[in-house]
Amino acid sequence: MTDTMTPNGLHEGPTEEPNAASLKDAAAAQVNDLVEQAQDSFDKAVSQGSDELERLGRQSSTFVRENPGLALAGAAGIGLLIGLAISKRI
Repeated sequence: MTDTMTPNGLHEGPTEEPNAASLKDAAAAQVNDLVEQAQDSFDKAVSQGSDELERLGRQSSTFVRENPGLALAGAAGIGLLIGLAISKRI
């Protein structure tokens, strides 16, 4: 704290000057707030992604139960494509 004088020579009294510790504390508080916001956003995204994966899993299971031949043919086709892609690399 410092005493300041007005242009007419009167003391205004002590004023608070920011010091390194108070600036550090303010910056740390802001960083903590940002980290909490990021964590909340991440948690929401994970939750939504998990819900979507569950929905897709149920939908896939239903499709395979209703269309086993088509599902088997699709799996064989994908396996063939992967096999061809791998064999050309080796």
